[in-house]
Amino acid sequence: MRISQSSTTKEKPKARELPCLFSYIVSKYNELGLRSCKTKESQTWRNADTSEVTKRLRLYEDFMSELKLYLNPYAICEKHYNQVISTNYFYRHLLDNPNSSNPISINDSNIREEEYKQAIAELQQKLEEQRINEYIVVSKFTTADRR
Repeated sequence: MRISQSSTTKEKPKARELPCLFSYIVSKYNELGLRSCKTKESQTWRNADTSEVTKRLRLYEDFMSELKLYLNPYAICEKHYNQVISTNYFYRHLLDNPNSSNPISINDSNIREEEYKQAIAELQQKLEEQRINEYIVVSKFTTADRR
């Protein structure tokens, strides 16, 4: 059995394999109407670093400072894509809600940033381990094919 070399190149992780960008902040913004993550089996996850998503997320940065930190390597679940990206309903709700413009304290923001950095580091380590394991498997098949 031969495995093509293209499987050894670094590929962008599939959106379905990544956590939703909003999963870490749902509890914080739940009272403002941010829903819990959900994607039906038949629906599509989207990468958070696409131009369409990043353009729309800029609207929310004043309300959710955590969105400024990282978009990659995160995904957007179906629920948040529909609520935040494809419609203006949630954005209008934030604009109309007097509680949504309250600034986040510096300490809270710093703590959240550290949590994000730690989560990103852990995810990057897992992805690197996965890439190494895939490389080992491909190397074994390549070695076996040469015999």
